[in-house]
Amino acid sequence: MEHLNSKAAASSAYPGPALPTPNHIRLVSLQPGSDDSIICELLIAEIHSNISYEALSYTWGDPDDRQTVFIKSHEHERPKELFVTSNCVSALRRLRYQDRPRILWIDTLSIDQSNVAERNHQVSLMAAIYSSATNVAIYLGEASQDSDLAIDFIIECDKPSADTNSLSYPKSAELVQALSSFFYRPWFTRVWVIQEVVLPATGIAYCGDKTLSWSAIKHFNSWNTTNKWLQQLPFVVSAPNVSQTEHRVKLPMLKLLVQARHCEATDARDKIYSMLSLLDTSDNQFNLKPRYEDAVAKVYTDCALALMADNGYDLLSAVQGGSTIHGLPSWVPDWSVQPKREILGTSLRIAHNRPRMFQKPADNPKSPQIILDQSTTGTMKQSARLRIAGHACGRIIKLGSPYRAGQGLFPLDEWKSLSQDEAMVSRRKANIVPQYYRAKAFDEYFFYEVISTYSAGYSSAFVHFIKSERALEGEASALSWESRVRQMASERKSTQATEGSVLPFTDIPFHLAAKDYPPSYEGYVQAILKHCHSRRFFITDTDYMGIGPEGLEINDEVYICVGAAVPFAFRDIHKNGIAQSPKVVQLVGECYTDEKAWKDLEDRNSSPQYFDVI
Repeated sequence: MEHLNSKAAASSAYPGPALPTPNHIRLVSLQPGSDDSIICELLIAEIHSNISYEALSYTWGDPDDRQTVFIKSHEHERPKELFVTSNCVSALRRLRYQDRPRILWIDTLSIDQSNVAERNHQVSLMAAIYSSATNVAIYLGEASQDSDLAIDFIIECDKPSADTNSLSYPKSAELVQALSSFFYRPWFTRVWVIQEVVLPATGIAYCGDKTLSWSAIKHFNSWNTTNKWLQQLPFVVSAPNVSQTEHRVKLPMLKLLVQARHCEATDARDKIYSMLSLLDTSDNQFNLKPRYEDAVAKVYTDCALALMADNGYDLLSAVQGGSTIHGLPSWVPDWSVQPKREILGTSLRIAHNRPRMFQKPADNPKSPQIILDQSTTGTMKQSARLRIAGHACGRIIKLGSPYRAGQGLFPLDEWKSLSQDEAMVSRRKANIVPQYYRAKAFDEYFFYEVISTYSAGYSSAFVHFIKSERALEGEASALSWESRVRQMASERKSTQATEGSVLPFTDIPFHLAAKDYPPSYEGYVQAILKHCHSRRFFITDTDYMGIGPEGLEINDEVYICVGAAVPFAFRDIHKNGIAQSPKVVQLVGECYTDEKAWKDLEDRNSSPQYFDVI
């Protein structure tokens, strides 16, 4: 469910009848016809009544591109006009029967979008509305040149006919491209559609003149997991662990938000509200309700406060930077920002390779403590800050250029050159741990500790890959992996009319890198490229090396926080040189440092210092 902007909503008064009680909804009786005019009648129904209806799931499209539908009413002699998006009108024309009405629930028609109180309440009824629907009608849009080919293949994968099956469609570039284009349709990118297909018992997708069941699309996800024709499918298709009895995605709220972060919403608040009806019953304590009168900063902060108790530093790891939302604390993830990089704090591989945490005294809190300013009253929680116990690892004094896949070769030589300060190398070689690495070349230590989290013995594979990339980039006839990423971005731009030519992080084909390497080396190279994307190399004034978010600046401070799986970088914001007690900082983002930082901290066995993050 999305929302018209204020300009569109104000262009016509809502003609629907008033809802008599909070348990009532409006249903749309889509009148039969075959001409261009769309005529509907709005019916009042109790949410738990036995009335049979379908729910429509579609993409609103351009809110300024609107057309008229006509609403019949017993209160008015002539139908009233209501402006809706052109995509909604196209969906209604596709779903309309010629000989009988069709009863539907349609967000833009069933809810008075100009009535904030009604929107709040109706969104809170979403779970009941979609769960009670007999079917969800999924409108994917008009046919394209190759959409029929993709749909026929998906149907054959699901239910092969007597004389043919999916093997009748040999793998070809044309078929793979058709499938890729099908799953890049705008409907698959919207955040609201997740609940709209999870909650109803069945679903039918409409694309041009073709129809196919939602279960066939879900089955294709299983087929693709085995056959790997497409790198990944949209989250709405690949979402795991759907309860067959409760129709809920069996994932905690934070994981839902992270995995669906790339999904889009016209209203940024819907990145939170669209997930509420999907929560497992064990998350009932997550007590947030839609409040569209609240600013986005407040909605995101309230969500973060609700998540903090169970998620601690995992929530801070979800901060990606680049927020433009006024009043949003630095420690609160901006869910309207698309994923920029891999999250390290929840990586099982990094957790496995991380040295054992130093012993923490019992009186040191193992998760951030919420501090509300004394001026905070009622539900105004935007001023909430976190009090963190952490051990300083040093101040950043050297920074390498950020690595962004498809926008330039990996800056390996530059990063290594920063680490070749003779005095620092000498100091570190005397103290490198474990003892095994004293005999190793410093290059191998650099890879093992800072970049890879894999065995140092694989470092030569990555060096070879980067040298090969550099050589291929210089040959016009050759296609390096980096240039392939740029080509894919350029093709996406031309087919989707998007600005810029940079692939979103979730679409970067890391799985295509180093394909001519042995499997173990291939995986090693791909892992380095992925978790270094949108990050930069740094060195602290305490001789520690690491990688952190591309937003790092000189003088940012790195801390190992009590209870956190990875270090974090913070920025001191006190003004006029007047320090505050406790220190007040802003979160820059999660980092990865070499083992020496952890070992030194364990040897010191010092007490942490406390500081506030705003």
